[in-house]
Amino acid sequence: EALRRFADLVSDDSVRAVFVTEKIARGELGALIIAATIHIVGDPQMSADSARWFRTGRRDIAVHRDGVTVDTAGASQFLTAVSKMLPDLDGKSADQYWLATTRDTEVPTAPVLGMLLVRDRLDMRAAIGAGRAWQRLHLALTVAGLAAQPLNQPVECVDRAAMSGGSDSFGPAMAKFAGVTGWEPTFMFRLGVAERSAGPSPRRPLSEVVMT
Repeated sequence: EALRRFADLVSDDSVRAVFVTEKIARGELGALIIAATIHIVGDPQMSADSARWFRTGRRDIAVHRDGVTVDTAGASQFLTAVSKMLPDLDGKSADQYWLATTRDTEVPTAPVLGMLLVRDRLDMRAAIGAGRAWQRLHLALTVAGLAAQPLNQPVECVDRAAMSGGSDSFGPAMAKFAGVTGWEPTFMFRLGVAERSAGPSPRRPLSEVVMT
């Protein structure tokens, strides 16, 4: 019932939210997320492009104020502090850590996996609408004492196949979980109750993001 309320909060004629809770279906969707992660770390270009967005050192975080930071990774305070002082991991080591975390922690501990659907994933208006829906949903989940995290690897693999002209197996595999025709997944995530709170993401000052 709570999930239906969350779905109604963000769903309209342009965006729909779908939650996967049934054990077998959740296991199959989780396996798809892990397979997509393996695919990404095995693609040198995708691996390099992902690494550009991961911020570890204090200076790197302060300068860019974007991307994925070690503060929000859900690690212990001790591990987070040590990670900021040590040299950055090389790309291969970082990929293997990401894969292990996805496979051993993020997917198997999630009681709910979710997707946001749009009618045309490549339409920019639809993409912005999905982003706004995720913001509203994530805020509502936080107010309710829940935690959520993007796990969008399968969608990224669909984009990669379209860009490179390769075959796509992830799009059709995701479609079975959408449950409706004429809609396609554009964003995937997990949600549940966190064992510990993650630190806040860095934010840019308003003067850097508003143009007049």
